[in-house]
Amino acid sequence: MSTTDLEELLRNKKRAEGPTINWEGRKTVWLGRIEELFRDIKDWLASLCQDGLLTIEEDTDNLNERHIGPYLVPTLRITNRAGEEVRLSPVATQIVAGYGRIDMLGPNWRKLTIVLSSSDRPAAFHTRVFVGDGSDVKKVTSTDHDIPKLLSIVEIMDKHCRWYFVDPSDGSHKRLVTQKSFEDALIGMFEP
Repeated sequence: MSTTDLEELLRNKKRAEGPTINWEGRKTVWLGRIEELFRDIKDWLASLCQDGLLTIEEDTDNLNERHIGPYLVPTLRITNRAGEEVRLSPVATQIVAGYGRIDMLGPNWRKLTIVLSSSDRPAAFHTRVFVGDGSDVKKVTSTDHDIPKLLSIVEIMDKHCRWYFVDPSDGSHKRLVTQKSFEDALIGMFEP
């Protein structure tokens, strides 16, 4: 193939047709879901803060994701009377098997992962298999049984997802983030 053949090939190349993703909408919903979780956490811990046992500070951090670009995300820092801190830091909205991840980092390098997911089941994957010239596209599997098909990612994130703690050893065991599970997580972070 000569340089002119390569040039012709490149000029005739088009982006693969497929669904478009509303990246700005995804970022907006992602930030809203973080704010919602952080508001719940502050409500759950309000009486402990009033009693002087904890302090909660809000801040922001910079993220930069492909397709979305740079943007600010809220963070939380929870400090006990001994000065030990637990920091909740959003990592990304573009993750495998979920719609967003927040790391919960505590004293002594303790870490928990919180994932925005549409199911408490193991990771959901959608796979497409291209056969031959790519004209035969088949959807192979999905474990996302609870979500009506044909919803946009933004609609799924906004209406069908909840926050889960994910087992750091294998990622398949999820526990819904509730006041009780969050308090248990803090106990685990602050225990000697």
